[in-house]
Amino acid sequence: MNQLRTWIVLVIFLQWFFLLGAIILPLSEEPVLQEENMLSGFKRLYPDDKLPESQQSRIWLWQKDNNLMVRCVIPIDSLFTVGSPAFRDCATNADYIRVQLITLPQAYFSYNYQAFPSGNLSDFVRNEDMSTDYNWNSSYSYESTQDANFWQVTMKIPLSELRFKQELPYNWKIILTRYIHKTGEFYSLPYANISEKRNYFANGQDIVLTHYVERNLDLSVKPYFVKSYDLISKQTSFDPDCIGLDLSYSPGHRTRIKVALNPDFSDIPLDNAQDIYNSKYPPYYEENRFFFIEDINALGVDSSVFYSRNIVQPKIAFKMNGVAGASNWGILGALDKKITDDGTLINPDDYFQILSFIPTINKLTLANAIVSRLNSGYYNHAYSGRYYWNMYKNLDLLTTVVFGIRNRKAEDVNMQKGVRSYVQLNYYPNNWDLYLYGEQVSKDLYLDAGYPYDKDFHRYGMMAKWNSAPYTGYVKDFNLLLNGSWTEFHPERDSVYVYNINSALTVNLKSKFSLLLGSEYATPLDLYDNNHKTYNVNLSLTSQNRETLSYRLFASHSNSLVYSLSETHTLNQAAVFIWGTLNKVFDYQANISMINYNYPKVNNIVYNGIVYPLVLDNRYEIINCKLQYTPNRKVSFSTGIGITTYESNDVYANVSCYGNLRYEFKPDYFFFLGFKSNQDQNDRPTSDNPIGGFVKKSASAYLKLSFTI
Repeated sequence: MNQLRTWIVLVIFLQWFFLLGAIILPLSEEPVLQEENMLSGFKRLYPDDKLPESQQSRIWLWQKDNNLMVRCVIPIDSLFTVGSPAFRDCATNADYIRVQLITLPQAYFSYNYQAFPSGNLSDFVRNEDMSTDYNWNSSYSYESTQDANFWQVTMKIPLSELRFKQELPYNWKIILTRYIHKTGEFYSLPYANISEKRNYFANGQDIVLTHYVERNLDLSVKPYFVKSYDLISKQTSFDPDCIGLDLSYSPGHRTRIKVALNPDFSDIPLDNAQDIYNSKYPPYYEENRFFFIEDINALGVDSSVFYSRNIVQPKIAFKMNGVAGASNWGILGALDKKITDDGTLINPDDYFQILSFIPTINKLTLANAIVSRLNSGYYNHAYSGRYYWNMYKNLDLLTTVVFGIRNRKAEDVNMQKGVRSYVQLNYYPNNWDLYLYGEQVSKDLYLDAGYPYDKDFHRYGMMAKWNSAPYTGYVKDFNLLLNGSWTEFHPERDSVYVYNINSALTVNLKSKFSLLLGSEYATPLDLYDNNHKTYNVNLSLTSQNRETLSYRLFASHSNSLVYSLSETHTLNQAAVFIWGTLNKVFDYQANISMINYNYPKVNNIVYNGIVYPLVLDNRYEIINCKLQYTPNRKVSFSTGIGITTYESNDVYANVSCYGNLRYEFKPDYFFFLGFKSNQDQNDRPTSDNPIGGFVKKSASAYLKLSFTI
């Protein structure tokens, strides 16, 4: 009996020892504004000098049924910036307060909720590698008021939609962040810096919730209807492809299931015009389709293994992800649509799949995934393992291994097998960030679900980065970066060696000015595995001190490898980027890049003893512009245009444009209307016709209705 009492006392003591320093949240239907549940003492995070606020903000936390309530009282002055209205997760120039909840401290991720003076909504998930996923959305809300002295926010965060261990008490962590737009300052409570990698999550303030959070039936059904009209053929469309359904269901606190039947992407803007005319690889476009960017980071694979733009037009797609203890798991599947043009296969109806399991054991994370691309008579499977070990506070070990196997029964080739291995040691004491790495890729590694890159090589490299302490003068801070690599291609036959060294100096000045000076020396291979010496020097100046006009000026001079000529030529580039907000309702951005090579337009290429003329444009521009009108958070109209003046095959320029109207006429009831067009300029501009002649490659209009049940 005495031993039993001793054990009971010991358990109680350990519980209270653990709770020491933690805030136990009161349960109340009314606001609880007491010292016991109040947080105060923000410290400056950027510039990183840990200075306290000149006037202290106060934050109160309490639990109301299944919700976390956060009351913020923030002193303000003439620097306070209200900002303009914007749709969820759209950037806006304004102050904000952010609440970051860490519900599974050993899983190394957090839920983030931001409040703005204008009432805009913005929420995201911060991942283990400090990347942010803004495609995660919650049903949080808040009330915002301000007077001459204080900005007050009362935030309501639903807890039943989060993932956490269902054992009382709930031992979580919280990090609060305040941003002051006009000065670019960040303050943190408690002090937590993402430079500490995954240790960042351990720096949160401990909070304890003692009231059970009941799980609500989290089921969302979102049907939609689309009507399209081809502006060239003058034909309308109505077939089963015009109707689709998105279904989202969370059977538990830590499990989510999403299914999309015939997912529609008609309201996705066109891709920006890019300089793709001297590239060794196929053009790379960022994913902009909501279904494929949401939760992809949770699967633990990178774009080299799974590149979602390989899925052109899925007929059905589904995702499941969840947490079991300290392990994350996920499943993604998509069946692509078969597309033909006059009997020619444009896109096969391949099936794509990812199965992932990511356990975390103390400071060791083991990300395992199997990625597949399948069809009749063909398969390509890959195992991706990404193993991360935080050996000490400022010392990490990252190891990656990828195995691939491919078989095409229609081709008279043996089964193709390959492997990629990568190891990196990262040491980041104080203001330094250092790492050494080595990589090996075999010649028969095929990753058809991913984005292609070099194979058959060994590579070794290093990186060193130093961040200065903050200064009080005109210079706020600066950092230096130096990295280099040595690569041996074809190590089992005639080896070819490639070197790469680059450096960068970034100086952040007062009034939101920054200066970047970079340089690079490399010996890349052409398409025939011959070395070429190249170099690059570049300079950019960025100014963000005005809400109505921010800009970036960029210039570079280089000796660049031209792959189609297998020669190096001088390349001069200049670019101007501008963006800003006018009258608080018009957001604009525009950029123009000017590219100038010194090779002649007509080049003679010798192939098998025969001379062929090759015409290459040596001076062209890439232009992208976008304008968005948002009078309130329910209505928005955006339009954009992309232009490239690269000349090829009697085409003197290409122009793409789009326009989208978005109207939320009831909560989660949306109406979309828009158009897209792509056309080539086939006649040069003249004095009589300064615009020139154009031929349309595609043009369509659409109407879309979408609502959530």
